Amino acid sequence: MDLDYALREPTPTKPTSESLNEQKALYEKWECSNHMSLMIMKGSITPAIRGAISDSDNAMTYMKSVEKQFLGTSKSLASTLMIKMITMKYNGHSGVREHIMKMSDMASRLKEIDMAISEGFLVHFIMTSLPSQFGPFKINYNTQKDKWKMSELIAMCVQEEEKLKVEKPDMAHLTIGPNKKILQERYSYVYLICEKSKALDVFEIYKAEVENQLNRRIKSVRSDRSGEYYGRSTESSQHLSSFALFLREHGIIANYTMPGTPKQNGVAEQRNRTLIDMVRSMMSNSTLPEFLWGEALKIAIHILNRVPSKVVPKTPYELWVGRKPTLNYLHVWGCPA
Repeated sequence: MDLDYALREPTPTKPTSESLNEQKALYEKWECSNHMSLMIMKGSITPAIRGAISDSDNAMTYMKSVEKQFLGTSKSLASTLMIKMITMKYNGHSGVREHIMKMSDMASRLKEIDMAISEGFLVHFIMTSLPSQFGPFKINYNTQKDKWKMSELIAMCVQEEEKLKVEKPDMAHLTIGPNKKILQERYSYVYLICEKSKALDVFEIYKAEVENQLNRRIKSVRSDRSGEYYGRSTESSQHLSSFALFLREHGIIANYTMPGTPKQNGVAEQRNRTLIDMVRSMMSNSTLPEFLWGEALKIAIHILNRVPSKVVPKTPYELWVGRKPTLNYLHVWGCPA
């Protein structure tokens, strides 16, 4: 059955006894379509709204009354959708794919009311809605000449989100203070481990190297309360981890941050964020395979140890070793050897 026939064709002349069979069949087709269309439209509208629409026995006339009634509403809907699209931000709770699909749905609804936006503008709105964690990803997009299509944008964003979920590497940040005078040298070491349970193994290597090179002993270690550092607590007792037991055996004071307060270890957290941003930038601007991200991290640490900052008067390398670093051997990351 052609249900919308009465919405597309005008009302035919009512047949008489002298009308041809074709005319009678055409009128019956229109009358059946008109009846079904009216029944569907009126049944789909709530009684409160249906009472505000002029009633009619003609489906086409009734449709025009509905359109006239909601003509002004479409303008307010367009304004609402535009404001929502511009101000919408990805909160990280749902997947980035779902976030992009929601914004694409808004663009489709705008197109239905003759307020279509180009794919380029939609991509721009989506990139603007991403949080600061996608900063290097945005920089990579802005530096490219090619414009991404929606399918490419979704694939790239999903891939970037998976990268962000990768666990950040653990790094040791120690403060050494002879004669109770604290020297914030900010010299960093990094060790790549396949799992956090290996933290004690690399700390033993770090401890031996630092104490041998500086002829000083490590007095305290500051860390969060994760299981590999702190252990676990039960209702009856506390079970120290092998890392905590090692510190106790060697007379090293363990300073732990309070749960849910990463700001107490702010220097290390900020350094972690800086390193991750540097690694992403280095990898995005090179053609090297992704499995070399660990080497990029080592290079990032190497560079930060040899450049000055506002916090320390000299480079961390100079404060740690006692002589100025040489930088004439550095090359662009990923360049031919």
